[in-house]
Amino acid sequence: MEERELEWEPPSVDNKATLWRYMGFPQYVSLLSRQALRFTYARELSDPYEGLLPEENKQEWKEHLMEKQEKRESHASRIVEAINKHIGNYLVNCWTCRDHQSAALWDLYINNAEGVAIKTSAKSLSTALESNEYSFYSGLVGYRNYNEDTIPNADPSMVFHKRQSFNHEKEYRVVVQNQEQMEKSSSGEYIDCKLGELVHEVYVHPSAAGWFCDLVERVTSDYGLDVAVKQSSLFDDPIQ
Repeated sequence: MEERELEWEPPSVDNKATLWRYMGFPQYVSLLSRQALRFTYARELSDPYEGLLPEENKQEWKEHLMEKQEKRESHASRIVEAINKHIGNYLVNCWTCRDHQSAALWDLYINNAEGVAIKTSAKSLSTALESNEYSFYSGLVGYRNYNEDTIPNADPSMVFHKRQSFNHEKEYRVVVQNQEQMEKSSSGEYIDCKLGELVHEVYVHPSAAGWFCDLVERVTSDYGLDVAVKQSSLFDDPIQ
């Protein structure tokens, strides 16, 4: 996975850092059948502030444009909105970086207990994406108060920051650098990856029925992915 020299770099993690991605069963089957990760435009993510500058950053841009470049306020405001639009056009793929599973994220991303969590590492994710023509930014997301704080006014800082209300996600993000090469769709793109490199283990929802666990195991095998499939023990009764 080639990476450019950056003006600003997102916080990195150790190559062995554990990453998780939670998904419903249809998304899992799509991953297996396409052999590709789904990258979504930042503007399409659930947080309405995704891809927007904090208020203090907007004001800094306006003042810079008006004082240094002698732009009228209305023109400066239009330029700031263009910057926001640019940020929203970044393609991103999101993981959570933690050593263990998250009960909150199981509930947030999985309906009716019919979903899985893929376990990998930062190094394996990078290696899995090496075989395609794109290059990527990758690193941890920072969390800020968007009403009071500022973030660095540099690419790709704007797409590696979110509001403090989302810090429970502990997000690790991969962002496409050279996406101008793509034929753009309305909401996102699929990018080829080597699943054998990517997936270490597949965990089935802790409350899933036995038949669903069997289904996940069978589908995983049918698509030729040779990894352990196990049901999460997160909600097991401690008194047996």
